[in-house]
Amino acid sequence: MEILKSIFQILEHHLESFINAIPLIFLSVVILLIAFGFSKLASSMTRALMKRKFQKSLLIDVVARTVGTVIFLLGVYLIFEMANLTGIALTIISGTGLFGIILGIAFRDIAENFLASILLSIHHPFQNGDLVEIVGITGYVQGISMRVTFLTTLEGHLVQIPNATVYKSQVRNYSTNPHRREEFTIILRYDETFLRAQEVILNVLKEHSSILKYPEPSVLIDSIDKSNAFIKVCFWVDSNLYQWLEVKSSVIYLVKKALNSANIAIPDSSYKIICPEGVKVLMQ
Repeated sequence: MEILKSIFQILEHHLESFINAIPLIFLSVVILLIAFGFSKLASSMTRALMKRKFQKSLLIDVVARTVGTVIFLLGVYLIFEMANLTGIALTIISGTGLFGIILGIAFRDIAENFLASILLSIHHPFQNGDLVEIVGITGYVQGISMRVTFLTTLEGHLVQIPNATVYKSQVRNYSTNPHRREEFTIILRYDETFLRAQEVILNVLKEHSSILKYPEPSVLIDSIDKSNAFIKVCFWVDSNLYQWLEVKSSVIYLVKKALNSANIAIPDSSYKIICPEGVKVLMQ
């Protein structure tokens, strides 16, 4: 009976404490709602003010989120202050040295990507819709968040690259300069006249409507081996007007057709077989 009486006394004490704390709980909820509302309002005002001076959407988003988060945390701190738990709040926020190290290790990638997103928004190496190449991945920029950069590859796949990787890597932006150089190689035999072949190919490039006149196209002997010469064909395309893959395919077809018309043959794959002892021929 004494045990039950003690249990009831403890429950009664907790119930009384809960009833006494109801006004504080209600006020805390109200403060949280007000802090949340003010944080959203501050974020919206920050975006509106920054849009007048800045065009970088990511930087505006980062600053607006930061302002809203700070205001919300001030509301949470006010609740701890009302409950006389300021010391506990500061202890939780500051943490011990070991706890800080653990958090630093756990959230290192998040913090690194967050800082990288800010730096990318400041340097602005690309914008939405640009064709870029990052860490060997080529695609169109779909957007950038506080953690990753979104690319749509030429095959139509959506790829997410961490912002820290983007910031540390070499970024090739093909949309900054719409003029794109394309090239391919043709193999010719030694018995062909290289100068004549160059003239035929160059005439095809100059007559093609999708190839830029300047920079001028070029047809150069790139290298030679024991039996063939390798001719490199280079030309420039305005990627804003034409799809460079289609232009390249068209040029290859027209060059092959022009060489055939000029009786300049492209050699087939061949193999040389050496017989030190010779080949026996039987006559019947």
